[in-house]
Parts: sequence; C-alpha cells; structure tokens
Amino acid sequence: MEEAISVSIEERILKLESEVRRLQVEINKIKEEINLHGRTRLIFPYSIYANIFRGLSHPTRILLLRLISEGGKYFKELLELTKLSPAALNFHIDILKAVGLVRQDAERAKYLITDLGIRFLDILAYLNAKLEEFETRELDLYCYKCGKAKMYADISPFYIRLWCPKCGGDHGDIWSLFLLNKFGADWIYKDPDSLVKECIEYSFEKTGESLRDSRCLNCSAKIKYKYLEDRIVGECDVCGFKISLQINDISLNRLAEYWIRYRRVKEILEGKVKHKGRDCWKVSLIDSEGRVKLTQYIEVGTGQVIDEETYE
Repeated sequence: MEEAISVSIEERILKLESEVRRLQVEINKIKEEINLHGRTRLIFPYSIYANIFRGLSHPTRILLLRLISEGGKYFKELLELTKLSPAALNFHIDILKAVGLVRQDAERAKYLITDLGIRFLDILAYLNAKLEEFETRELDLYCYKCGKAKMYADISPFYIRLWCPKCGGDHGDIWSLFLLNKFGADWIYKDPDSLVKECIEYSFEKTGESLRDSRCLNCSAKIKYKYLEDRIVGECDVCGFKISLQINDISLNRLAEYWIRYRRVKEILEGKVKHKGRDCWKVSLIDSEGRVKLTQYIEVGTGQVIDEETYE
C-alpha cells in the first residue's frame, strides 16, 4: 500500500515538473513575441527606413559592402575588383555612404564598413539560411532530357529548382533547371502549370538581359562571356560566379509552352546542319509517341534561333 502511494506521488511530481517545463516554454514564447513587437515598433518616418534599405537595392552595392567589410578598401582597389567605371563606382559608393552603411577614413581615404553595415551583413546571412528552405512538389511533367520520370520542383519564395530523380540526381546534384520565382510567397496560390511556365519565361528573359548587357547573372558586375560552339561560358572576376549555358537546347520560352501542352516531351539534338546559309544546331521536341512537335535551328557559336518549324 505504501509503495503504491509512493509511486503515485512520484508520478504526480513528474507530471507537475513536465507541466512546469511546458508552461515555461509558453512563457518564453510570449516574452519573445513581446520583445519582437517592441523591436519592430517603427517610430521614425517610414521614408527613413526605406532610404536605408535603398542602399542594398542593387546587387553591385551588396557586392561592394561585402568587399569593404574585408578590412576596408581603397577606391583603386574597388575599381580593380569590380571592373566598374569610376563614375559607376562613385555612384554606388555614394549611396552606401549616404545611408550610413559605409564611411570613408578622413586621413587615408579608405572606405570602411560601419556598425550598421555589419548588421546588414548579418541580415543577409540570415536571409542566406532562409534561402535554403523550400518545399518539394512532384509535377505532372516528365523530364525533357530522359523522358523516364516525372520532374520534382524545390520551391521557395525566391527560386524554383526543377530536377529529375532519374537523370538529374537528388535535388539536382547532377543537373537542374534553376529558375527565379517571380511570385514570391504567393506561389502557393498558383497552379503548378502556370507557376512553372511563367517562371521559366521570366528566367529566360532575365538571363537574356544579362547576356546582352555583359553582366554577371549573380552580382551584375561586368563580365566577358565566351561563345563556344555549343555553349556560353563565363566566370565573374568579382564574385567568382561561373556559368555554362548550353545553346544547342530548345529555347526555354518554347520549351515551357510545349512542355505544359504535351506533358511528356523529349529534347533530341539532331546535330549540326546548314540552314539558310549558316551553321546551325538542329534540335527538336518529340511527344510521348515519338512525333516531332517543334524543331529549332540555333546558330552555332551564338545561340541565336535562326528559324523554327512547328508540327501540330
């Protein structure tokens, strides 16, 4: 009897301790929420906050802030690192200085990061961690490379990564189609077809702009691209970003259109041909029954679509 009473008391104590721990967790959460609301209470005109964030509203300024954070930099050093013109560099540095992210040493004229600038780099580090968070969805679209499996999409508010579990590797560790997510967190309201199609077209447009302007796709610094027979390659001297774009593939805007329409299309490279007096890659899309639906003639060495034929 005494043993039974003793066990019962011990159980009650354990339950009480567990309840106390649970309540402590809830109290801590409430405290955090109170502190958070206190920290985010905006007491100055919103235009001041907007002006500060304007300092990092261009990839070149993010790059400059990172470079300057590494022990400070002189103007000449930044010119050499970024390959910007003196006028362009002055423009971006003046904005960073005006919003308090960077200052200039009066004696040595060296640019230094401020405490506020360091805090903003901390925010970017936090954002970097958030960029690694995504949801994975299976799509009703078969891989256009191997045609053997349905594609998967890793979706975040910032990007979409399309990959094939058969030939693309786990989450695209062999290859993937990386897209910009033009809808942000509102992607959850889009149907998968519209989401994929519109983000492919949007990414195709933005990539084309970077190539035309000879800008790095990552940091927007000037970059010299090399046009090889079957691809465009480049490496940014500023941020180290490397790019290798196949140009003997169906253009992404047309791939998106036919992919959504037929669900199961496969890209076939038929090789080099002469077309309208030019050396071209002949590449086609075929449906699940092997019928050619689209053929493009893409100029060797430039990636320009010279002509295309459709078969409906």
